[in-house]
Amino acid sequence: KDFLKEAGKWDFLISPNAYSTAIFRSAFQFRQAILETGYPRNDILAVQNSRASIGALKSKLGLPIDKKVILYAPTWR
Repeated sequence: KDFLKEAGKWDFLISPNAYSTAIFRSAFQFRQAILETGYPRNDILAVQNSRASIGALKSKLGLPIDKKVILYAPTWR
């Protein structure tokens, strides 16, 4: 009940795809605009995954270029 009250204060909700949009609209009883833009914090990791962009990101973050990196990113749920 409290969560639905908070969701009623939102202007927008970000959704990764049409399937999730339908679920979010129902689960959160959300009547405002839902933006199907993906999840900006990690979409770049799937879209720009060439060796050059991975190397640049590792360099920027000070990570070893020759090592595999595992991202642990729990969701807001």
